[in-house]
Amino acid sequence: MDSIVHNENENCKPLHVVMLPWLAMGHIYPYFELAKILAQKGHTVTFISSPKNIDQMPKIPTAIQPFINLVKSPLPHIEQLQGGESTMTVPSNMIGYLKLAYDGLQDDVAVILKTSKPDWVFYDFAADRLPLIAKSLNIPCAHYNIVPAWNICFFNRPKDHEVDMYSPLNWVPYQTTLHLKPYEIMRTMSSIENHSGRRLALDLNKVYSSCDLFLIRTSRELEGEWLNCIFDQYKVPVVPVGLLPPSMQIRDDEEEENNPDWVKIKAWLDSKESSSVVYIGFGSELKLSQQDLTELAHGTELSHLLKYSTTF
Repeated sequence: MDSIVHNENENCKPLHVVMLPWLAMGHIYPYFELAKILAQKGHTVTFISSPKNIDQMPKIPTAIQPFINLVKSPLPHIEQLQGGESTMTVPSNMIGYLKLAYDGLQDDVAVILKTSKPDWVFYDFAADRLPLIAKSLNIPCAHYNIVPAWNICFFNRPKDHEVDMYSPLNWVPYQTTLHLKPYEIMRTMSSIENHSGRRLALDLNKVYSSCDLFLIRTSRELEGEWLNCIFDQYKVPVVPVGLLPPSMQIRDDEEEENNPDWVKIKAWLDSKESSSVVYIGFGSELKLSQQDLTELAHGTELSHLLKYSTTF
């Protein structure tokens, strides 16, 4: 990414980058981390999302506040969303409607691009119309993908290869045992269906190949071979930007100590012996079934990490 953001040479002018992440906090946060890196190098970022999502974002560090402009762009009214503006506040079977609202958001971005004429546009996987809009305005665009490189290769195979998620990939130039189990495929497919049962109409191969630069949140040390596969498939420069973990946020200790939820959790932890508790965390949107919880408890017991049996 240095070819874009490197700004030590006096002849390199600061850039203006417009960002449009998908309507999910798991996408917004990585985009925000990249925005902060650009801002630290003296570049300006216009960060666009819905009002409620912007309100939930971390505070911009004081030193780079002048370089990041958070733009609240209201979503088109869609009755089925009931005011929800992210995957965290919209049921999984309504994500199709959230995508429709996101399509409307791209129209607002088009207006911003026409008036501000940025140097680059960074877009997410669901912004399938934005590359064409940017190209019509002669603005280069980069697709910034926040998932691992192997994930992109696995779920978006070349068109001349049959999609068989049960079997390992047979088109990559090295051996891999990567495949999905039946229950994983069922969960994956159900997550991309909307309320009417229709799957989201999104040509990811087109989304990926339409960019001038493919940015991905990974490192070449971890996924060098997979990064090469992405380049071979889409024929665009592929640049790993690093893992970009969320920055530590400065909290008000007094406010945290008085938080009712934390008071209850802390009291429970204080009642346990040292090294007797294992914390298992998942994404905020994952909804575990009773069977999932039972299997998780059983697996934890088999690991012998706990002194006592687990209860869920």
